[in-house]
Amino acid sequence: MFFQHHYLFQHISHQLTLLHFMQESETGRMVKRLYARTRRSAYLMAFACLMLIVFALAACGGDTTSASTTASSGTSSNSSNPAPAATVNIKETKDSAGKDVYSCDPQTISIKVGDTVSFTNQSDEIQDFDQGDAQKAGVDFKMNLNQSTTATFKTAGTFTIKSEKGAIITVTVQ
Repeated sequence: MFFQHHYLFQHISHQLTLLHFMQESETGRMVKRLYARTRRSAYLMAFACLMLIVFALAACGGDTTSASTTASSGTSSNSSNPAPAATVNIKETKDSAGKDVYSCDPQTISIKVGDTVSFTNQSDEIQDFDQGDAQKAGVDFKMNLNQSTTATFKTAGTFTIKSEKGAIITVTVQ
């Protein structure tokens, strides 16, 4: 009888162990499936958030078709501003080697303190006038292709202002 009980106990113990193993295995499988789904969902959510950020930043981008750019002196070309005292065109030509040469037309202007000058970019490059005496003159402006902007000169003196592409203008402010 002892052997029968012992055998029965071993059999029940073995069955419980198998049942426990099967439960762990099924639970393990369920956990793995749930983890895989959660991880997949997390990746999709991260991708969706990243795309949302990209579109939001793209929507916040500047308007490249704008007709004016604000100069650092705080002025821009608006219909409410008085007519400019001078108009300068930035042009492009080729030198003998075929390289682009950028120039201002006219190359020198004379204006009064407080006068506004209109600049028009007629070249095929962005023109950024922030070199030479631009800081002393109190102007710093950038123009995209076929764009115009204005700059108001509030400091007296003679200033040679240069663009990063090499266009140069000398402005005498009296």
